[in-house]
Amino acid sequence: MLHNKLIQKNVKRAIVLIAPFLFIACEKSAGSGELGFNQVIGGQAGVDSLKLDVITYTRKVDSVLVALPFNDQVNLVGGYRGNRLAGRLVDPYLGVAEASIVSQMVLSQVNADFGDSPVVDSVNLILRYSGHYGDTSKLMSLEVFELAESLSDDSTFYSSFKPQLGTKIGGLNNFIPRPNSTITIDGETLPPALIIPLDVDYFQQNFADVGNGSFPSFSTNNDFIEYFKGIVIKAEDNSDGSILYFSLENSLSEAVIYFHNNSDTSTIEVTFSQSLSRVPIGFSVFQQDYSNAAFDLQNQDTQNGELTTYVQSMGGVTTVINIPDLDTIVGKGWVINRALLELYTQRGTGSGLAPNARVEPREEEESSIGDRILDFTSGGGLGNGTIRVGQLRDNRYIFDLSRYVFSVANGEERDNLIIVPTSFSTTANRTLLRGGSDPVEPAQLIIYYTKP
Repeated sequence: MLHNKLIQKNVKRAIVLIAPFLFIACEKSAGSGELGFNQVIGGQAGVDSLKLDVITYTRKVDSVLVALPFNDQVNLVGGYRGNRLAGRLVDPYLGVAEASIVSQMVLSQVNADFGDSPVVDSVNLILRYSGHYGDTSKLMSLEVFELAESLSDDSTFYSSFKPQLGTKIGGLNNFIPRPNSTITIDGETLPPALIIPLDVDYFQQNFADVGNGSFPSFSTNNDFIEYFKGIVIKAEDNSDGSILYFSLENSLSEAVIYFHNNSDTSTIEVTFSQSLSRVPIGFSVFQQDYSNAAFDLQNQDTQNGELTTYVQSMGGVTTVINIPDLDTIVGKGWVINRALLELYTQRGTGSGLAPNARVEPREEEESSIGDRILDFTSGGGLGNGTIRVGQLRDNRYIFDLSRYVFSVANGEERDNLIIVPTSFSTTANRTLLRGGSDPVEPAQLIIYYTKP
């Protein structure tokens, strides 16, 4: 429908966006599919290009979406999927970033029965690793708290959500993360996971002493999450090296209560399972502290741009793109072949932290992230914002902005763009970009066009 409307506009207006197959016809083969400003677009009379300066600076986003309301999350997404992040990272460029896990848990079997005179021997929280970010050679400490408030099914949760903490029920101090090492439990070798010991007395009082097979709060998992509202997993302040990724939906991720009674020794599991009758709500929340960062958010040069700008996952900072001379193409009558925005990563930082694998341009909104621009609602083609690795860390992102430029050329008013991670809340990546004022490889927009 949108494509048809654009065709109708082409009949009435002087500036026309050439269809993709026509653009390819006048483009020299890139061989490996590489696109960039050094690639020659030509071979036909009247085909030319225009480079426009770009003003870039850094801006903070208040918060990003981490979970839809319950019914939407379950029906649209299939549950609370994806990585959950926990840890703390201190970086000389972007300051302190913290990630915490907030999640409900459910009984693997309802009406849990601990038998006669049960005694809890130990309780372990097992979290299946799914990756990491940062330096895992540094010591880390994680704490586990009882969630003191219910998570509402009707709520939309954002990364700035601050959970109310109840009793501390466990933790693991000064450990070295091993996200790639197998573990052994009861003589069985299992995939990489973290084991956090939980408080025996807490589970004795709140589980074993009441779990007689007919305890009302254990009768269904809907009743259970009102009784045991969930947990919060967060890093202590002495952690500064890494943020760990966990898959809570993995069958290995659960709390295992080991106990014995008058007749037997057994276990009962409390799980994050997404396949039971009650789907537990679970997400990560984030905190950023830029007081010791390499930039001052309160004094960004929005008129001339900054030498270096930043893009960060976990509801952090974004790069604003302003192209002040873009309106000079209005009324030219040019045929717009393609418009490419190219951003180079900043070299020589020595940070060692991985940039975002893919970023994308969105419409700027005052305190949040706006919609994807039209070019990126259909994937963005070859200029889709995936990082392109060059020699000596000469990496860059390329964005196809052809439809965006087409709309400006036809007189439509557009806000600034912001460059954001494609994955907002399932990674901890951060990217340093060369700004529009960089003397070597500045951010710039190149427009390939054909004169009428």
